[in-house]
This record gives sequence, structure tokens and C-alpha cells, in this order.
Amino acid sequence: MIHYRDFKAVEDLVDDMADWSAIPSLVIVADNSGDYPERQRPGRIPIEVIRMPRNVGYGPAANAAMRAASNRFPRALLLTQDAHMEGTAAEFLLRELEARPEVAVAAPALVFRSAPDKVFSLGGRLLRNGRTLHRAQGAATSTIDDTPRNPRSIAWADGACLALDLGAFNQVGGFDEYFFLYVEEVDLQLRLHELGFDVLLVPLARAMQEPGYYTLYYKYRNLTYLTRKHRGLLSAWPWLVAFPKDVVRMLALGRPWEFLWAIRGVIDQRRGVGGQRPRTPFATQSSSLVAKLSVELRNLIRDGLIIPVASSALVPDFFRARLLRLFGFAVGKSRISSGLYIGGWRISIGEESFVGRSVYFDASASIAIGSRVQIAPFARFITSSHEIGESLRRAGSAAARPIVVGDGTWIGAGATVLPGVTIGAGAVIAAGAVVTKDCLANRLYAGVPAREVRSLP
Repeated sequence: MIHYRDFKAVEDLVDDMADWSAIPSLVIVADNSGDYPERQRPGRIPIEVIRMPRNVGYGPAANAAMRAASNRFPRALLLTQDAHMEGTAAEFLLRELEARPEVAVAAPALVFRSAPDKVFSLGGRLLRNGRTLHRAQGAATSTIDDTPRNPRSIAWADGACLALDLGAFNQVGGFDEYFFLYVEEVDLQLRLHELGFDVLLVPLARAMQEPGYYTLYYKYRNLTYLTRKHRGLLSAWPWLVAFPKDVVRMLALGRPWEFLWAIRGVIDQRRGVGGQRPRTPFATQSSSLVAKLSVELRNLIRDGLIIPVASSALVPDFFRARLLRLFGFAVGKSRISSGLYIGGWRISIGEESFVGRSVYFDASASIAIGSRVQIAPFARFITSSHEIGESLRRAGSAAARPIVVGDGTWIGAGATVLPGVTIGAGAVIAAGAVVTKDCLANRLYAGVPAREVRSLP
């Protein structure tokens, strides 16, 4: 059994095992979180705990448990901690393994634990492009009763509950530990099929499980890896076709940055990086070149996808701020017109502000726009510049300094605000002005360079 941060679920499952028609003689727990308690309750089925060095994922934990079982048993039942089985299910599964030496995996009919009246899986299908499907998922549980009672061959079964012949399991080398989680059970069963073993769905065996959440990182990395690994049997997974659909789906779910995980997953697969996903889509422990490429990729996504979409005239002005928030920008409930350009990530806009058409935000350094600020069309906010260099190249080393615009300020059409400028609250910058120095609050500035014209009430 695989445990992660919920030892109560394991103990409840072990308590249920005492009422099974085929009672296990030993429970081996692969502890992926290092917090399973070292204690045994009298009268219970013995529990043996294997401490994993960290959260190594489903495959490595299952391999450790199966290695420990192989020394003592010919067959084993592999469960995740959220799986629950009817009292006779284990007996039906093990009976098929014992009676049929060609069978390497026997699996139950699965229903949703949160919705026991709905089927989770009556075995899996695998399309040629690597897409995995669960048969009858979402159908009424009565579907199980309507299916033939005899066990039948299937392509693969979900990893929540698998009865395994340990000889066959060890013959194919167990789970491929590259995956961490997601489709490693599909890969295992494909390899078993290739060696001539069979995988059975046993409809008389019933179990419940609740599928967990996985990021697009594992989907894109692992399906790409799976189809490359089984090239000949499977065609390449069409991730470029799936990507736009997943982007729309993640936007609808309020997780706009999830698509970055998809791209990182494809990149890591091509680099041969497996195991647990990195801390962020841009995290790296490798060379500076890879780090630079990660930054460039992030900027490419911003300039090639995010900003063109957000600045499009097809997006209503009242919705544009919300869209930018979905993409991760710190934008309050303000009205933003089409045609804007944002050349960095460090920009914030307060509440009830207005940004006119075709406003340019350089954002190499931070730009902080306050609340109730009015920015007229074609204004420009430039945070980057160069030091003056030698005569051979006057544009010397690059430098960037932040811009701050106080609450209630009005920036006129075509005005330019240069690096390092702070504009005080309630100031007015006239159309076409070029602001090179800080501006005091409640003053009118005009000209090139901008100079104070008068104070404002």
C-alpha cells in the first residue's frame, strides 16, 4: 500500500481488511511522506513500514513494496490509500491469478468513492496516439451489473487497485520510475502484454477510489515519454493539438498559468528529466544556459501569447483587466483599452484606473500605477535605458529603474515617463510631456523636459 500524509486512511483500510473473505497475512506500507506512525494495534493484521527517502511518487514506492513482498509471496494486492474494496473483491482477484498462469494483473470494477452510484472505470482503453480512456466512466453503477460476469481481457487497469503476479511483475522490471505519477500503470501493463501476459477485469470484484489531481506537467511529460518509449505500438502523442484545448480549459477553471507546466513537461521529457516536477515552471538546477532558456521561454509566452490576446480589440475593455489578472498580473478593477504593450512582469495597476488605447509599459523594472489614475492614449512608461559609454559605443551597459505613479494622477496623451521617476498623487502631466525627474503631488507639469507649470487645488 502507498501512503502519503494520511495514515488514518491506511488504518481504516487495514481495519476493513479484517472483514474480507480473503484476509491478507501482511500489509506492507511504502511511506512516501515519512510520517506513518511506528505502532501496531493488538489483533490487527501486521503492518510493515518501508520509509521512502522522500516523496518518490507512485512507481518507486510500489516497487519498494513489491520487492519486499516478492521475498515471501507469489502474489500481492497493490492499493493506494484512498481505495476501498468490497469484502469479496480480493478473493475474486486472487482466484483469477491463481487459476490462470498467463494473467499478470487482475483488477476490479471501480466506482467513484465520492459518488458510489457512478462508474469510475471498467478497465482502460488506450488509443494509438497514447490517449488513455476509462470504459463506462460516469455511467450508472447498474452498468456493472449489466456487463458479463466473466473476467475479460483489457488493455490496462487503473493503478488504485491491482492484484499482481509478482513473478511477471519482476520479469518486466516493475514500474518505470521515470513517471513519478500518471500513466506508469499503463506503461507497466503494456510491457506485460508485450511479453505475452494478460490483464483481466473481474466484474464480480468491486472497489471504490477517488482520482487525485495532477498538473499538466505530468500529462504532457509522461504521455510524450510513453509514446516515445512504445514507438511502433503507439504514435507520437499530439501535444500541439491538445495544448490549445487545455489552455482554454485551464482558463475556465481559473488556473491560467497551468499551461506553463505543460510546456515545461514537454521540455523536460526532451531533456530526459523524470521524477517529481520542479518547484516552479521555470526552476532549474542545471546550467546557466538552461536557466537563460527558461527565462526566454517565459518571455516568449508573454510576448507571443499573453499580451497579444489581452491587447486584442476583440476583448471588451471592461474584461481586459480581469484577463490580465488571470494571467498573473497585479491589476485591480480598472478599465484598460486595447493595443497596450507590457514588456515585463513587474507591473501593478490599482482600482478604478483607466488606461487608454495603445499605452506602452516597458516594465524592465517595476511600474506601480495607483488607483483612480487616468492614462490617455499613446502614453509611454520607460523603465530601461543605458549608461553613456565610450565613443565607439555610446549606448553602454543597460540599466533599469522603477516608475511610481500616485493615486488620482492624470497622464496626458502621448506623454513619456522615463526611468526612475515618481509622480506624486493628484499630479497632471500634460500631453506630449517628457518626464525625466520626480513630480510633486497636486502640480501640473508640461513640456520637454517636463517642468512645473503651477500648483493645483
